[in-house]
Amino acid sequence: MFAALFFFPLIFLLLDFIHFVLFRKRFHKLMRLPFEITSLVIFPLLFFYLMFTVPVFDSREDYISQTESVTLFISAILYLPCIVSYFISNYTKQICTEIKYGILNLLNVTAILLNIILFIILYIKSDIIFPLIGNLPLIIAFGTTLLQNIHKQIQEN
Repeated sequence: MFAALFFFPLIFLLLDFIHFVLFRKRFHKLMRLPFEITSLVIFPLLFFYLMFTVPVFDSREDYISQTESVTLFISAILYLPCIVSYFISNYTKQICTEIKYGILNLLNVTAILLNIILFIILYIKSDIIFPLIGNLPLIIAFGTTLLQNIHKQIQEN
C-alpha cells in the first residue's frame, strides 16, 4: 500500500511526459496538480524531515554522516526556488522575457541535477534502488517543464 503511494505520481508524471513528447500538450492542470503537489512538495518535505529526525539504518556505521547531512540540508535549501520555478512555469500563461525563461530553465536544470546527486548519495549509502522511486518523478516533472519552457520560447520567437 505504502509503495503504491509513490508509484501513482511516478506513473502519472511519466504518462504526462510521454504525452507531451508525442503531442506537445500536457494533461489538464487540474488533473496534474494533485500529483505535482504530492511529488514536488509533500514527498520531498517528508523525505527531508525523515532524513534529519529518524535514524535511517540499524547499525551505527550506517547513520548519515555530518557531511552528508550538510549536503542534504544545502540541497533542501536549493530545492525551494526550483519548486517555485516549476509552478511559475506551469501555471502562468506567458512568462514574457527571455531572462525569465533563462532563470526558470536554470532552476529546472538545477532541480534535475540535485535529484540526480541525491539519488547517487542515497544509492551509495543504502545500496538499493528505492531512492530512484522518490527521485524519478521529480526528474520527469522538472524535465517535462524544461521541455515545455523551451517549446514555449520557440513558439514566441
